[in-house]
Amino acid sequence: MKSSRKLMRTLSSRKLMRTLNKQRQVSDMVIPTPLEQARDLQHEIAELRQTLKQIPEPSFSEQQTSAFIVDKLKSWGFGVAPVAHSNSLVAKVGNGKSVTMFATMDALLVSYAPTASKDTVDSEPVLMHACGHDGNMACVMAASRIVARRLRDRNSGILEVLMQSGSESSGEIDEARKIVESGALESSIAILGIHVDCTIRSGHAYVVRPPQLEENCQDIVELLYTSARDILGENKVSIGNRLTYMHNFRHYLELVPGAMIYLGVGLPGNVHSHHSPDFLIDDSVLYLGTAILTEAALCLLNAKPKQLF
Repeated sequence: MKSSRKLMRTLSSRKLMRTLNKQRQVSDMVIPTPLEQARDLQHEIAELRQTLKQIPEPSFSEQQTSAFIVDKLKSWGFGVAPVAHSNSLVAKVGNGKSVTMFATMDALLVSYAPTASKDTVDSEPVLMHACGHDGNMACVMAASRIVARRLRDRNSGILEVLMQSGSESSGEIDEARKIVESGALESSIAILGIHVDCTIRSGHAYVVRPPQLEENCQDIVELLYTSARDILGENKVSIGNRLTYMHNFRHYLELVPGAMIYLGVGLPGNVHSHHSPDFLIDDSVLYLGTAILTEAALCLLNAKPKQLF
C-alpha cells in the first residue's frame, strides 16, 4: 500500500512538472508589447538622454556623440558604418527588406536674453541640446534595441538607423544629399522620424503629413498615426501639415516614403521654447516615443501579425 501511494505521489509530481513546463513554454511564447518593452527601458532611455545631454557638440563636430551611439548600437548587434563626409552614421541589423529610423545629433549655441534691468548679456553663449536632439536620439536608440531583438538571426527584415550630423547648420540639406547619394537608403521601404516638442502637452503627439509629398507618404503617415493612437490613446494624437523640425527630413522623403511624429514633452504649466537656454523637457515620457517607433517599425517589417494598410 505504501509503495502504491508513493508511486501515485511520484506520478502526480511528474504530471505537475509536465503541466508547469507547458505553462512556461506558453509563457515564453508571449512576447511583451512594444509599450511594455519600452516602459521597462524608461530608466535606460532617460540615462541615454542624460549622457547625450552632457556631451553637446555643434554641427559637423559630433565626434563624442557619434562614438557613444556607435558603441551602444554595436553592443546591440548592429553593424555600423560612417556615411557622407562628417560624423553621420548608418547602422543595420537583420536580413531582408529595410526600414529606417532617423534622428539628428548636433547641439546649439544659445545666448541668454537681456533682462529688464540689463541691456547686455554677461555670459558667453552656451552649447547645449536646446532643441531636444538628445531626446530624439535616445528614443531612436531604445527603439532600435527592442527591434533588434526581434530581427537578429531572422529574415524578418533589416532595421536601419540613420543618425545625421549638422542638422542645425546651413549645410544640413547638403549633408542629407550626400547621405542619399551614398546609397544609404536605397534598400529602405520607409523612414520614420521623431522629434520631441515642448510646445505639445506631455504624453500627447502630432503626426506630420508632408503637404508636397502627401500622396507618396500617405500609408506611412497613417501607420505612424495608428501606432501613436495605439500607444497614447485616440484623443491624444493629432495629424496635420505642420512642418517645424522637418527641414532635411523632407529631403529623404523625396527618395523614401516616411513620416515624422512630434512627441509632446511639455511640462505642465511651463512652456520652455526650443532654441533657448531655458529649454526643458519631461523626459519621463520618452518611452512613449520609443514605443511608437517600435510599433510602427515592427508593423512595416511584418514582425507581428498586424495589418494596418
